[in-house]
Amino acid sequence: DSSLSLIESKARKSFSKKDEEYILSGRDKRLAEQVSSYNESKRSESLMDIHHKKLKNKAAEDKNKPQERIPFDRDTDLKVHRFDEAQKKTLIKKSRELNSRFSHGKGNMFL
Repeated sequence: DSSLSLIESKARKSFSKKDEEYILSGRDKRLAEQVSSYNESKRSESLMDIHHKKLKNKAAEDKNKPQERIPFDRDTDLKVHRFDEAQKKTLIKKSRELNSRFSHGKGNMFL
């Protein structure tokens, strides 16, 4: 008898959880529909949507533009951040000041 009642109680718990999930999912669906309808009617377009539209328009314009070939120029094309010894020493000196996780350097607070 005790094993039978234990099985029945587990079955009831699993059944009630399934019903609860179904009710919540139905409620969640209704709320999602209400939120989406409210957003469409009351709120303006999101910034991400505006950004994606601008990117699409720019890509379409770039496809229509003829590509101009730029001749190779060594000075402009091979610019690499090259440090001389003075810049290298100042950079190392400033980096020593950043010794803990929450401190910042004494130079520029915002990079």
